[in-house]
Amino acid sequence: MEDARIRAFSRLLGSKIQTLILPAVASVALFAATGSAHATPNCQNLGAGDTPFTGGADTCQITSASIPITLLPPVDALAGSDTLQLDGTTAAFTFDVSTIGSVFLNFETVEVSASANPVTLSGTAANSLAWIVDALGTLNVAGPNNIGDASAVTVNGTLNLTVDNETIGSLAGSGSVNLNVAAKALTTGGNNASTTFSGTIAGLGGLTKAGAGNFTLSNNNGYTGATLVNGGILTIADAGAIDNSISVTVAAGATLTGTVAYTTKTLTNHGFVFGNLTVNGNLANDGKFSPGNGAGAIGSITVNGDVAAAASPGTAVMEVNVNLPSSPGVNSDFVHITGAMGAGSFIAINQTNVLPGVATTGNGILLWKIDGTSTAGQFALAGPVVSAGTPYQYLLNYVTDYTGTSDGVFLKSGLRQEFYGDAALLSGEQAVIRSCFRSDQRVPDSPHARDHVRAWAEVETASFKTDVKSGLRMDEKMNCVTGGIDLGLGEGVRFGVVGGYGGSSIDIGTPGGTGTLDGTTTAIEGLFSMGTPQYFFNVTAGYASTDWTFAGPVAAAIDATNNATQKGIIGSAQAGTTVNLTPFRFKFIAAVNYDHTTCGKNCLLNGTSESTGIVDAKGTIRVEAMTHQINPYVAVSFSDDLAHGDTVSYGSESLTVDTAHDLLTLSGGFNAPLDEGVLLFGDASVLNGLGNTGTTGYSVAGGLKAYW
Repeated sequence: MEDARIRAFSRLLGSKIQTLILPAVASVALFAATGSAHATPNCQNLGAGDTPFTGGADTCQITSASIPITLLPPVDALAGSDTLQLDGTTAAFTFDVSTIGSVFLNFETVEVSASANPVTLSGTAANSLAWIVDALGTLNVAGPNNIGDASAVTVNGTLNLTVDNETIGSLAGSGSVNLNVAAKALTTGGNNASTTFSGTIAGLGGLTKAGAGNFTLSNNNGYTGATLVNGGILTIADAGAIDNSISVTVAAGATLTGTVAYTTKTLTNHGFVFGNLTVNGNLANDGKFSPGNGAGAIGSITVNGDVAAAASPGTAVMEVNVNLPSSPGVNSDFVHITGAMGAGSFIAINQTNVLPGVATTGNGILLWKIDGTSTAGQFALAGPVVSAGTPYQYLLNYVTDYTGTSDGVFLKSGLRQEFYGDAALLSGEQAVIRSCFRSDQRVPDSPHARDHVRAWAEVETASFKTDVKSGLRMDEKMNCVTGGIDLGLGEGVRFGVVGGYGGSSIDIGTPGGTGTLDGTTTAIEGLFSMGTPQYFFNVTAGYASTDWTFAGPVAAAIDATNNATQKGIIGSAQAGTTVNLTPFRFKFIAAVNYDHTTCGKNCLLNGTSESTGIVDAKGTIRVEAMTHQINPYVAVSFSDDLAHGDTVSYGSESLTVDTAHDLLTLSGGFNAPLDEGVLLFGDASVLNGLGNTGTTGYSVAGGLKAYW
């Protein structure tokens, strides 16, 4: 040797390895392939006849570190694809990572080669190279910043975290990672790459997934520290990948999922959790979780503990086939809580059925089973569940102790809210016509036989209620303005026109809650009447139209609209006789009313068909006091829908609503002359359904008549 202080630095061509044995002094000899030696500050300054680093992939090997490497002159890889190899074959040694970038320039990869002795890192990494731990190689990470935070790390040998936390860019390989310090963690994923680690992770420390990539664990791991999913996706591809971890926490925006059934201990979720999952501890959820291995997959989640309180109610996203019968975990997602519900949950339903939904049987499709305490108020649908092309919507059905010991949350079919809305608009419009446009003011009552023209106007407010006994629970409030004018042609014959405007608002009971139907009705009819002092007869015929706006208890659904138009022909016939028994006048009146208004293709729910009541009959006995001032009267009426209700149908489903069956009406009022040819009138009435319909109502009206 030209200098006893120089041990060796050899360089081989092509795929050969150059070896650097560290000197005892601050100089280095570079041996080229020719064997000549030169003292040089870096690989760029080799002498004539020497071979520098080529443009290919070369390896610079370090085999020991008896003095600080910082005493070396710089070694430049030139090509940028070269590898710095740490080899512990001769002896274990410590490598100062701060020399990468100051002494060792432009290397892209650091390799820890297979050897019997470990390499231990010290210092702080200034850049993020790729790190490879070969099979049978061992790397000890002794500080929190030995490896760059964005470094891609492949472990096919052994990686030991011996002192503190460490953050790396990604983790791949099939080797062993030992997290040897309790309450310390390895953080991986910051470079946003998607990788799979098929090796094992053991020790007292924890594992943190960061970044936007997908990190897959595909082996059984024994580490017992906490698992944090702070970003991206952590995919579990082995049943025991995280089952020894003391707790698992998924941050908002992050995802935990599995390709196999897997197990955790305590799980806290602020993000999204998928899987056929068993939680052997409590579940706290203010994010979203879904049984099954990924979106659209059906599966089960079992919590062997309680659902613990969270910052806000979370959401269970559940795949359900509403075309098939209840089969938890097979035809639909299933959640089983062996403990108590300490917090509420929304349930969002994703339908997996290709065929249209069908009516459920029994309690419905079982979604949740709770062995501990729970209440109905802890569960709510996150949105409407409707099957396209059917009359069905699906609602939660909470059943206490459905097994005798466990509570259940089921998804049960019901007729669509719009289906109930279509039935209500038929009955509601008929109620408006009966109350507002079938006034007894049509009865001839001119005070002077010679009077030629009669006109009247009336204002009315009314209420009409039914319960489910009639087929539909509805509460209708209406206000209307009506009137008419007719002309006497002699011999008791009169022609005229009657009509008006009415507004109504109906609260409707549906399986999902109370809906509201608001409508405006206009009607116009021609009037023909004949009368003598003892007998009278009149008939009307015309047209009515109502525009409806519907607001259901849940959001507007598919195949439906919030607006409907009902229109058609209306008419009536009224006949009676008058008997004077001073000081009273008795009138006996019979009437038949015709109403053929329908919504046709303008109903709320596309695909419904209607069969309306059309005709109802009414009989009235009216007793009037014969005075010269205020003439009071009382009346009793009985009416019945001769067709027994309105029916809306959709496929095999139908709903019949009979709100005008066996109605008894008691009324009273007065006529009071104000001046010659001017009359003030008022009346009030109450009605009640004599049949088992639960129908009640009232009306109050007043107006003026004029004769000339």
